[in-house]
Amino acid sequence: AAAADISHCMMVHCHLHRHRLCFINKLSMPQSLPRLSMSTSSECDTETGAPISPSTIQLSSSSSIFPMHILGGGSIGLLYASAIHISYTRVWDIDAKTSRRSHASRKDDVSHPVTLLMRSHHKPHLRRRFDTNNDQACNVKSPHCFAPVTVSRTSLQDKGSETFASRCDVPVELIHDRTIKNEDGTHQCQDLDNPIKCLLLCTKANDAISALNSVWDRLKSSPQSSPAKVIILSNGALAIRDAICKRFGGNSARLQEQTLDGGVQIVLGTTTHGAYKTQSSQSANNGDKYSGHYNITHAGEGSTHSTNEEFIDTCQSIGWESKVLSNLDMNVMLWKKLAVNSVINPLTAIHGVKNGQLLEQDVNVITRHILEEVSLVAMLEMESLFEQILAEEGKNCSKSDAWVQSTREQLSVSYLQAFVFKVMSATQNNISSMLQDVRARRTTEVQFLNGYVASLGEEKHGIKCPWNVEMCRQVEDLLP
Repeated sequence: AAAADISHCMMVHCHLHRHRLCFINKLSMPQSLPRLSMSTSSECDTETGAPISPSTIQLSSSSSIFPMHILGGGSIGLLYASAIHISYTRVWDIDAKTSRRSHASRKDDVSHPVTLLMRSHHKPHLRRRFDTNNDQACNVKSPHCFAPVTVSRTSLQDKGSETFASRCDVPVELIHDRTIKNEDGTHQCQDLDNPIKCLLLCTKANDAISALNSVWDRLKSSPQSSPAKVIILSNGALAIRDAICKRFGGNSARLQEQTLDGGVQIVLGTTTHGAYKTQSSQSANNGDKYSGHYNITHAGEGSTHSTNEEFIDTCQSIGWESKVLSNLDMNVMLWKKLAVNSVINPLTAIHGVKNGQLLEQDVNVITRHILEEVSLVAMLEMESLFEQILAEEGKNCSKSDAWVQSTREQLSVSYLQAFVFKVMSATQNNISSMLQDVRARRTTEVQFLNGYVASLGEEKHGIKCPWNVEMCRQVEDLLP
């Protein structure tokens, strides 16, 4: 009976808003869905996969994206930081016959194209150089702190599997050490002479705003001729974008790269690379110089998409599949990712199972109800975005009726449901990040997934999303 009431509620709201669905109903729905190409989201990482392709391409130091700072010491932040650092600061000798890297040597003029911004609890795990008595945080020009990172990858060969590992010391700044506390409890940055040019945001969604608060003054201190960029690579990117715009000023939508107060540009991105942290294989007391290092398993080589061309050029130059997308296409991709995460994450957490085990549960009905709400809100959002870009670009808008039809297909309930179940199957042995959070008694990202759908639907479009609200309630009830 409850399910019937909720379904009826959805039908009523769809009827009330049918006058706004000119974008949705512009073309008739196709009789069949296109073949789905599968790649996993960063929420649903594969446990094995192809290794990173060897790359000998060196990054250009003249790129306006450098030096880059990466905010977030999790697996994705460490993966991107180490990959960029290794590619830029090492020259690899390649065996002509086997194409294997025989050894690596550092350049004489070692520079630091990427720096990790980490909180103080990482301090015991960092290595120090140069002035070991200096208790201040690192300086990009003369770094004191380094995160020893080991990234492992498994390559599937004809005669079995082979594991490769790369090690590097990534420069680190401890961001809490670079601020002073004011009398009103706010924090003021002490390092305005060291502005941040490009920030890759890789924190948990819950931590994004507080983390950005600690470095925002350094972002605003970039020269007006070259405004700072914040590239959102975290899960829940759409919700984070809106939260950033609300906190720091700006219209959450609607430019290719949204410029906020202070000239800071917000850039959308997403990754399908799979990575997770593992326990250090070295004892902290055995004298090994990499003892206590950050062990990352690159579980599946994926792809990177963003609206920023320079960031994509950087990813391509380290040998990663990457593609620049328009603002419209980027939003479509992020809504599809949100649809997957709004089903798999809460349901795996509630049932306490791996992704693939959901296929054995009776989740078809609830999956469809969740996706009905996601699909409706997503289409209304894309309608609004499309109309604004059409008004801004007029006849210059490159998006045609064919693009509108494709977007409607990709955001339809049937397409999203097929997409979600394919991800469940492709990542069947994975433990979702939300289930990991619940087991570790950590705050989950459910409010940036299902909560975002529900709040956006009701506050902006007047649509109730009871199934997504219920997912939030059940997940939050799992924690004390």
